[in-house]
Amino acid sequence: ARIDLGKADINYAQALVANDPQAASAITTALKAAKVSPDDLDVVLGIVTVASTQNNPGAALPALAAYTSRHPKDAQAFAYWGQVAEQAGQRSTAILAYQRFLELAPNDTLAPDIKSRLEQLSKQATTTG
Repeated sequence: ARIDLGKADINYAQALVANDPQAASAITTALKAAKVSPDDLDVVLGIVTVASTQNNPGAALPALAAYTSRHPKDAQAFAYWGQVAEQAGQRSTAILAYQRFLELAPNDTLAPDIKSRLEQLSKQATTTG
């Protein structure tokens, strides 16, 4: 029942941003969904969608961090965490998430793209400090 409530909340939050991309209640509703269903990756990714639509990807990072701490072998979640951290300007978090993805899924079809992003972020780190 809790998972259903989380999915209902995230669906509602996504409907809010579809109607009004800056709806203030959308991110609040999305974060509530994560508290109800913290182990549901679809709900967590729904938060990513809402936060990104509102140009606030950093709002989704706590939910991704919590999810990956409870599911440390979910490579897909680490790839998403890296992408969102990168969008939020959190380069060191993105690097760590991408490295973890590659540890878990070195032969995944996303691995070449993740390696490329990791190289880019590492170059930025050495040129910008």
